[in-house]
Amino acid sequence: VAHQPAAPHVAPSEIDTILRGEECNVVLTHTNADFDSLAGAVALAKLWSIERPELPTHVVTPRGVNPLVGRFLAYHKHLLPLRGFKTLRAEDIHAVGVVDTQAVERIGPAAPWLQAGDHIGV
Repeated sequence: VAHQPAAPHVAPSEIDTILRGEECNVVLTHTNADFDSLAGAVALAKLWSIERPELPTHVVTPRGVNPLVGRFLAYHKHLLPLRGFKTLRAEDIHAVGVVDTQAVERIGPAAPWLQAGDHIGV
């Protein structure tokens, strides 16, 4: 058996820097996202990715999804531009899109991100 070199040690602060720190666009669903919210968010993310390909666009579900959407994502999440809420920082957000709701309360913990972006689309 060939000896595999040990993986380099990366400090937690370095991992934080690697994972966070890219400017991006974010499209938010409402809390407990259903299929129409997810579909609208993915469509807007794809449109923004075509419009501005140099800037990644992520779909974020601030407080998760309903059970049926969760089952769908268990099999198909890898096909969608989804990113976890806790993996992004407000200061890295260029534009924020909000789909399927007009009430700030419905986007839960992501509400402060509305002040962070240079552009907001509802």
